[in-house]
Amino acid sequence: MINKENLICNRGYGTIMYGHNNHFIVDQLSNNDNQLIFKTHFSKYLLLKYNITLKEYYNICVKGDVNYVQKCKCFYCDKLVKFISFFKGYNNYCCIVHGGLGNKNPSKIFPTEFKISKENLICKRGFGEIVRYDDRYSIDQIAVNDGIKVSDSNQTTYYKKNYGITVQEYYNICVKGNINYTQKCFRPECNNLVKIRHMSEGYRKYCGYSCQGIHIHEGKPLSIEHRAKISKSVYNTFIKTSTMGYNLKYKHGVFTSIKCNSIHYRSSYELKALELLVENPNVKWIKYESIRIPYVYEYKRRYIPDFLVEQYDNNNLIIEVKPKYRINEPINLLKFEAGIEYAKLNNMNYVVWTEEDLFK
Repeated sequence: MINKENLICNRGYGTIMYGHNNHFIVDQLSNNDNQLIFKTHFSKYLLLKYNITLKEYYNICVKGDVNYVQKCKCFYCDKLVKFISFFKGYNNYCCIVHGGLGNKNPSKIFPTEFKISKENLICKRGFGEIVRYDDRYSIDQIAVNDGIKVSDSNQTTYYKKNYGITVQEYYNICVKGNINYTQKCFRPECNNLVKIRHMSEGYRKYCGYSCQGIHIHEGKPLSIEHRAKISKSVYNTFIKTSTMGYNLKYKHGVFTSIKCNSIHYRSSYELKALELLVENPNVKWIKYESIRIPYVYEYKRRYIPDFLVEQYDNNNLIIEVKPKYRINEPINLLKFEAGIEYAKLNNMNYVVWTEEDLFK
């Protein structure tokens, strides 16, 4: 059986030789000058004749060593890079982050034989805040490359894989300037550390609901019975309803009619709106939260109106149900403006219903 170590390139050393418009590859290990193999069969040919892979063939003919391996060229790690193909050869970098770092001269930025560690990571843009691309992506502020977007759903895995840090440590680097930053509970008597809520929101104010309830009552000591009531109300409000996704302090349920599919309404206002629409003889069909309207509030977001109503007279409506006291909130004003613009572009009308419209 042929030994891999004894195989040598008999022609064209340093490159891969092709023939017949690059549809065939020349066998550079064979003594026969006219040994042409079809590209799609070459991998199987090498395995049967020489018991080697495409990567090992490339190493023999281009690198001169069947056991050749290539390390990342970013100068900061010793990871091996992957073999891509005959045409491209080996990848230059082990990952996209190190690809950005590799564009810089390491001798001018870091000391010799520098290894990336948590303490050496720095924020290269937007220091003091988290830079977002839109409502679903944020920008990697540690990487040299400006164009790296990180999905909110993949943050934990991305930062752990590329930098070996948690989302909270990333927030500390980019916003606080110190990876080891910690923050205590806002209640003066409590020394517990709080955790980060979300990168866009920062640290929590209190370590738990008990401290929050005590501090809201201006530091007055609460009895054991009062604390038990707070814990019970928190449980009833947030834990019991987590399976359905609805809060018990609002009326919720399922509404069914011949003018709509089963709709899970989340407030008494939405239920009343559905009842009024079904009673209207001009209403043909009702859709619940069926459209997405882009708008900008600090960053790109998506606004989802409550109802899309199709009518027999083709005067279709987009309806938003909102309590009157929330009408003038800045974010809601932007939503209403985006809804009106969207309705105009699609030959519809946009209306906002408050309790005054619903319970006349």
